[in-house]
Amino acid sequence: MKTAPLILMALLTAVTSLATLAKADETVTLDNGVMKVKLGPGGLKQIHDTRTGRTVQFAGDRFCLRVDGREIDSRGLNPVIEKESDHVAACSYRSGDYTVRAVYELKEGWRFVSRQLFLTGPDEKKMLVEKVCAFDGRVNNPVADPYRLSGGRYGVSLRMKDASEAENATWGCFLLVQNPYTDVQAEGSQVALTYEPRMKWKSQYGPFPSDRLCIGTYAMTGNTFRADMAYEWHYVQDPDVFLQEGDRIDWAEIEAVTDCARAFLLEDRTQSVRVHIGWCENDYQIDRATEEGKVEYRRIIDRAAAMGCQYVLYTPSHSRLAPLKECRDAWGWESNLLMNLGQKIRKDEWIPGKDEIPQDIKDILAYAKTRDVKLMAYAYPSLPFMQNPEWTRFRTEQGKEPGGYVTVDTGLRSFQDWWVGKLFDFCEATGCAGFSFDHWWIAYASDLGNVSSKYQQWYGCRRVLETLRRRMPGIVMDGRQQTHHFGTWTWLAGTYPHPMMSDEQPGSFNAIPDLSTDRVNGARQRYIAWRLMTRDFCPVEILPGFITHQTQRSDAQRKMRRDRYRPRDWDRLGWKYNLLSSIATAPFNHVINYIPARDIDEFNAFSDEDKAFFRR
Repeated sequence: MKTAPLILMALLTAVTSLATLAKADETVTLDNGVMKVKLGPGGLKQIHDTRTGRTVQFAGDRFCLRVDGREIDSRGLNPVIEKESDHVAACSYRSGDYTVRAVYELKEGWRFVSRQLFLTGPDEKKMLVEKVCAFDGRVNNPVADPYRLSGGRYGVSLRMKDASEAENATWGCFLLVQNPYTDVQAEGSQVALTYEPRMKWKSQYGPFPSDRLCIGTYAMTGNTFRADMAYEWHYVQDPDVFLQEGDRIDWAEIEAVTDCARAFLLEDRTQSVRVHIGWCENDYQIDRATEEGKVEYRRIIDRAAAMGCQYVLYTPSHSRLAPLKECRDAWGWESNLLMNLGQKIRKDEWIPGKDEIPQDIKDILAYAKTRDVKLMAYAYPSLPFMQNPEWTRFRTEQGKEPGGYVTVDTGLRSFQDWWVGKLFDFCEATGCAGFSFDHWWIAYASDLGNVSSKYQQWYGCRRVLETLRRRMPGIVMDGRQQTHHFGTWTWLAGTYPHPMMSDEQPGSFNAIPDLSTDRVNGARQRYIAWRLMTRDFCPVEILPGFITHQTQRSDAQRKMRRDRYRPRDWDRLGWKYNLLSSIATAPFNHVINYIPARDIDEFNAFSDEDKAFFRR
């Protein structure tokens, strides 16, 4: 007798659900108080910006996929639309053995809507996702100018005007996909955004997620800038004329795309980070296996603490723990990796979390703690790790040794998981405050053999950074080469990207003539900050500063010196200018380079007033 009411209740629930789905099949509205988004059977119908009163009308938002040689096109499929909340709705499509779930999100405060595709294939089947057309559609509004953001690298901005308005556009709509590999086709009001992952995917990973498509609106300010920058080696006869020429970008477009990127930062930044980069005073020349080296390196920590640094990147040498002859990387820096333990970790001779930390490393970690400084480690994956034959098979199957610039395939999930685990265990064992990631070779071409696609290698880099951030929310992640080439969607999990977007050696910036190295670096840092803001739409929270300079490491014969070379190089003429210039440009991330520490006379000559000025 008791089962009848339960059956009736289940039937009523099912009928209610069917009614909701049937209604949703006609139209669904998402509303976050800032924007209203309407969806229909063909996908996106319109976006209404409540602040400006503007509405973008869409003639559908088709997507298509090519997977395992098969085309999946949303235009030929009948979706089931379901509204999950005021901020989330999903359209589900079925094509043979494949399903695609298109999830639309409009979170609190967003002035854009996001759509992400989730592809599921047959169980126990490996998929090859060859192509993703994230958007192929048209807006019904009159478009005055489809402007490719950074040449299309960050999507397209559709500058619009109403029929009753003057010739110039007064508002607009941006469309982008969150990766650096998207091809943008824009002609009038017609837009297509496509990328080719050529990515291998296993069903055990779950649904394959496309990179997000984001569509947002803005009101033009009329405050415009030349969109491209002068080449460093190009002499500009008349700067005022140069600034008025070429394509222009409105500050509203910069702000709209930057705010979109800001919404996906994985770290909630409320305070500045002050990191001293030890290799900028050539600390690799110091051998901490000697008593003299131990004393000299402690002096670096003392000076960094006195100048207000919270973190020091540890990169001295240690001839006993990490002999130079054992380096197997292309740069010859493996001896400085992971606090002189990188060689041993590669060879499985030291297992973090299992083996005892060498006494010299324990001692320097303890000393830094007495100065209220935390040490960071230098790390990169471009090494011949041999723990799993799969990682280097693209070399060994050709009878070639992995090494130099061609080592592991970082696109492989098995390697990513192993490396994240090692880095996590290293931090847990040592108390390491984070990493400076460098030499991330994510550009292997297919002509090297059966290697992951460039996209898959990039995806793996991003996945490692995001996984580390989620597992260790508080760590510092300093981003160096090559990740700085791949744009803001690569940097959102880190603390900041490369401050100079190239090698930071003084010889790299000799297009800027000045007697003061620090003034040259101040000029270069502002140049890079402007580029990052206006061409990469980098949120200020991860915008990198660059204070003081890196001292020269090569002599007049271009030989890199590993002996005691240039230990005294403080720029008394330019350091205050550089300091204030960087703080004004990038207030969150203070990357502090050469400090007066290695040379005892220079160390003693740095006054209390100067230390106080630097700290303040």
